[in-house]
Amino acid sequence: MPKNFSLSALFTLACLLAGATVAAALPRFETAEVALHSARLYDGGFTGGGSPNPFTDVTFSARVTAPSGQTYTVDGFFDGDGTGGQSGDLWKLRVFADEAGTWSWTTASSDGSLDGRSGT
Repeated sequence: MPKNFSLSALFTLACLLAGATVAAALPRFETAEVALHSARLYDGGFTGGGSPNPFTDVTFSARVTAPSGQTYTVDGFFDGDGTGGQSGDLWKLRVFADEAGTWSWTTASSDGSLDGRSGT
């Protein structure tokens, strides 16, 4: 089994165990996607009020640490229901994995259910 596949499989498994999902096993120089669900539903289409607005009123980011120890702040985004619908509870982070090894992340958000979540 190639080393890159093993590391990617471990990253995927760790994210799943942390309550997050990733799209698939990921080779080096690809983009990892971490998907988290908030405790509340947001109406990004503003039907019925849409308050708070998930695009302007809610902050969501992560401090990401590469295997070398370098840290990055990555802005996340609201993805509605994940299938094109504007209402939902899905939030995503995308991280470009330019180093082999274990990456880690910790979220910061004005939505308490998304704040302080972490994974590797």
